[in-house]
Amino acid sequence: MYRWYKYRSTHGTLVPTSLLPSSPPASSLHSSSLPSALDIQQSQAQNEDSVLEGERRLKYKGTARIGLDVLFFRQDQPRESNKRQADFLVDCFRKEGCHRLPFCNHVPVIIDQESLDAAMQRLGKTADALLTNNKVPDYPLLEFPTSFHLKCLHGRHRIEAGREFLDPGDDWWTVDLYLSGEVEAF
Repeated sequence: MYRWYKYRSTHGTLVPTSLLPSSPPASSLHSSSLPSALDIQQSQAQNEDSVLEGERRLKYKGTARIGLDVLFFRQDQPRESNKRQADFLVDCFRKEGCHRLPFCNHVPVIIDQESLDAAMQRLGKTADALLTNNKVPDYPLLEFPTSFHLKCLHGRHRIEAGREFLDPGDDWWTVDLYLSGEVEAF
């Protein structure tokens, strides 16, 4: 049986165990019982994934619609603004429509608890309204004071294209809200 995650070194080359003889040579019996560097690396990757997923679950507060005027990106983010990419998306929006609700198009943003609480209070809803499991999502439209900014983690070109394409009054985007700050140990 082929097991893609099991590799053994033979003369400095990693080879899937399924491609090796079923019984290892006597000289390698002892060394094969020790974890390989690949096994250790994969174990570390899984531990890191678990920590990140735990933090994501603690910080995730839900999904909402947010006005484009509130969404901003740091200038030092890895992916800089690219006018051609934004124009390409505007053309896609014209041809296919602007699909802001599907999960794959959500933009993750950072918000502090106080600002989130104030926005929910202005809306007259509880934070549970952000955690919808409906088949047809009805994400609340959160409003913020003038000059308020939410930091987007990615999605720069979608937001730039939305600013160009969407009509005033319909210029919002679906975002996933994550709390700012450090997470208590979990």
